Amino acid sequence: LGMSAQPKAFADATAHELGDFVDTPFELLELAPGRVFVARDGHVATGAGSIPVRVEKTIEIGGTRSRPTLSLGVVVENRGSAPIEARLGIEWATMMLGGGGNPAASWALGNQVTAHDGLGEAERVDRITQANSYLGVSVESRPSDAADAWWAPIDTVSNSEAGFERVYQGSALLLSWPIRLEAGSRHSVRVDHSVSVERDRIAEDPLV
Repeated sequence: LGMSAQPKAFADATAHELGDFVDTPFELLELAPGRVFVARDGHVATGAGSIPVRVEKTIEIGGTRSRPTLSLGVVVENRGSAPIEARLGIEWATMMLGGGGNPAASWALGNQVTAHDGLGEAERVDRITQANSYLGVSVESRPSDAADAWWAPIDTVSNSEAGFERVYQGSALLLSWPIRLEAGSRHSVRVDHSVSVERDRIAEDPLV
């Protein structure tokens, strides 16, 4: 994203992507149990023109059934001859059944707790948690470097017998970092997600 990007633009899906890495394929370089490594050679649009950039991603899964983990490491390399100033962002979406202001579903940042289907933002976050207390499930996200956190609901419009309806599909979290990447330099970030499940419903009832 551009350095001037704002949380509202992210929530409205109008934020301008400088790179071509969001909806284009990555090359699979390594596939191992619990680990995948992919890369893409693309470009980032700047005031100095289009600059070649390589992005590498490492995705790892681990933990146990009641304490699973998901980690994403990202390395960005400036392969051009001019510096890049941009906001590097990592986004992921989840569904905590928070539609309609469900009080059981929430985002938690320190002592601040907000509705999971609401808007929010915070600067220099080192941990953010989302949960559904009724289901007994929580997800804690920890960036390797303190990040700006923006979150917003994902809504779609459907046409039913009652007419056009707004439908809540989940919530999106964007963790981002303003960076300056000199020509030939690399920048890496990592986000670790850990899930906590209070009840093992399969053990309680194998037919669930």
